[in-house]
Amino acid sequence: MHSTDWFFLAIVGVTGTIFGSFFSVVVHRLRTGESGFLTGSSHCPLCGHTLSVRDLVPVFSWLASRGHCRYCAGGIPASYLLMEAVSGLSAVLLSWGLSWSYHVPPSMLPTFGEWWWTMGTLFVLFPVAWYDIRHMEIPDEIIRPATTVILLVQLIAWQFDWPLPFFGFFNTGHWALFEGVFTALLILVFFSLQILIPWAWHAIQTRKFRALADLMASLVVFPFWMVSLVGLSRRDSLDNESDAPLPSWMGFGDLRIAVFMGLLGGMWGVLWVMFAYIIGSVFGIAWVASGRSSIIPFGPFLSIGLMLALAFGPAIASQLLS
Repeated sequence: MHSTDWFFLAIVGVTGTIFGSFFSVVVHRLRTGESGFLTGSSHCPLCGHTLSVRDLVPVFSWLASRGHCRYCAGGIPASYLLMEAVSGLSAVLLSWGLSWSYHVPPSMLPTFGEWWWTMGTLFVLFPVAWYDIRHMEIPDEIIRPATTVILLVQLIAWQFDWPLPFFGFFNTGHWALFEGVFTALLILVFFSLQILIPWAWHAIQTRKFRALADLMASLVVFPFWMVSLVGLSRRDSLDNESDAPLPSWMGFGDLRIAVFMGLLGGMWGVLWVMFAYIIGSVFGIAWVASGRSSIIPFGPFLSIGLMLALAFGPAIASQLLS
């Protein structure tokens, strides 16, 4: 690579760390309910002191202060440093992957719509995945607006038949909308089964046959699986004897993130689901084998799977079709 390519990747990495620093604020304030994460000033979460510019340099500020606030000397979690570093590294790796997939120098990537969509997707999924890691939830405050934006863009492209820099098999407005919606529904059904099957088995084991009948009937009455699942998530329909959560292989938040990813990735969704399950299975086996909880957030693996599919999917497809 030429020096301009290395310089471009360096700029991408620095920009990624800046976004990572912002995402750490978003994750913290979404959880605490603190308002103004888009407009409010940055401050120490321990003493509330407003931070200066020297306190806001990604990665270096944490290292320079050795993980402590300069004003109250309170400890700042290493997760802030990790989030900034991983965000920057992810942006660089995805840019390199797209450069390799499309056989173009990294410095030429800004001329490709695919690169902009990939970076935008990264900066949506990164805080979602991080929030899921920390709190075992998918934040609707991020994933719902992002899904709405993707759907609106597809509708506008469909209306005017504009080409889209998406990653499915079709990139014209009409076909891209069909492919995105079809893939989103396909993945939604696949993920829904991973909630419905454990629920049905739970009803059989506890001899709640009426609840099982309701479960099966709901799928006939409501053709949309999400509606059925929301209605059946009421505890009194399947389990009114325990405060423990109903058994499930998938969370409701994963269904919402699946819709976003299906609309964005199109039929590449098959590839990112495969990546997600491979990575998640390897990690899950190692995690459970270490004696830790069997409950593992799946949002990060879905995010990693989609990003890998977006960055390396074109190269994989060309190899398979050649």
